[in-house]
Order: sequence, then structure tokens, then C-alpha cells
Amino acid sequence: MLVEEELAPNISKNTGYSVENVRMDLRLVEEVFNETNIIGLFDKGLVGGWRSPDKPVEIIDGEFVWNRPLGVSLIISSGNTVTLAMLPAVVSLASGDVAILRPSFSDYQAVVKIFKTLFDLVDSSVESAREVAPALLVAYLKHESKVFIHLLASASLGIVNYWAGSQVEA
Repeated sequence: MLVEEELAPNISKNTGYSVENVRMDLRLVEEVFNETNIIGLFDKGLVGGWRSPDKPVEIIDGEFVWNRPLGVSLIISSGNTVTLAMLPAVVSLASGDVAILRPSFSDYQAVVKIFKTLFDLVDSSVESAREVAPALLVAYLKHESKVFIHLLASASLGIVNYWAGSQVEA
């Protein structure tokens, strides 16, 4: 994987993890984007399964469930693995939410590079990518950033998904 070879040494330097450990983490990212894995995650995690975010699903005779998107999700990811930035963002996007992803500084360049492939697909006219790409914002916001504090304290968010690594006082 070209991206893996390009990103691993820099992430290793920023995090202190070995290059091989970082390479293994980057190989897991492909699994996060795997359609079968996403469907399996929804089937195990949602009453009504993977179809339930799109429409009402009958769970027992005459009883339906519809897992509606939450709206805007703010994902604050830790700096010890790129996978933990990717996983909640992909789940959020697959759910029909808008995702604001705030990766750690150590992972920011890798996260941007990986998600850039989504925007490249838009340019190549892949229809589903055209629908999903505008629903993602990847932004590095410092702990003391006024925008970050506003998002946490005042913004109308459906969910804040916090994976550690932040020291914001709002």
C-alpha cells in the first residue's frame, strides 16, 4: 500500500509507536471502509440492522424500528491510531450524518490523505462518493481554538464522539 509506506514513518515519529505498529494500524483502515464490515457493524449494533437508517424495518410482526440519523456528529479522535479517527467517521457518514472529524495533530496529515481518496472518487464521478464527500469536514482545531470551544459548548450537534486526547474547558 503506497499510502502506508508514505505515512508510516511520519506517524511513527509523531506518536512514538514503531513503524511496523503504524503500518499494521494503516492496514486496518482498509477494513474500516469494507462494505461487508460496515453492514456487519450496523447489523450487530442497531435494532433493525443495516437497512434501518434508511427506512422503517419490521422487527417483529407489525412492529417497526427506524434508526434516524442524529444530524451533525463531532468526532474528537485520539492520536495513537488512525483507525480510531476513521471508524466513527465512516459509521457517521454511513448513517447519513454530517461528520466533523477533529483528528489529533499526530494523525491529521494521515487522516486527510486517506479521506482525500473519497474526494478523488468524486472527481472520477463515482455517484455514492459524490453524495458522501460533502458530509465530511476534517479539521485540525487546537484545544484552545474558539471554533472548537464553540462546537463543544454552543453548536447544535447530534452527538459528540470523544476518543480522548483533548483538554478543552468550555
